[in-house]
Amino acid sequence: MTPEELKAQLLGEAEAAIDKLLAKRRPANKITLREISQLAIESGQDMQRAVLHTLVQVSQSVEQAPMTCPSCGRAMSAKGKRRRQVVSESGETPVEREYYYCRQCKVGHFPPR
Repeated sequence: MTPEELKAQLLGEAEAAIDKLLAKRRPANKITLREISQLAIESGQDMQRAVLHTLVQVSQSVEQAPMTCPSCGRAMSAKGKRRRQVVSESGETPVEREYYYCRQCKVGHFPPR
């Protein structure tokens, strides 16, 4: 994904978060400071989740270089992609990445990203 495509996708996510905020916002003469604060927090969290999800998807689309075993240094065999639900400071998002296996050490390994 090019930087321009990534920017367009993130702008779309920001627009969706803004639309959600505007749909929930009460009229200016009836909204409390507490409600305004809550809307701001929710909108920020929506954006964090969207950015996290988008950037994880982009990182998953990059071709992974052949893996070597961290223990013995031999080439590892790719065993297909595995999907996990990951919880981070920005929220929960699905992560799918290649799983590797070392026949020598009999150990499975996920790349660090």
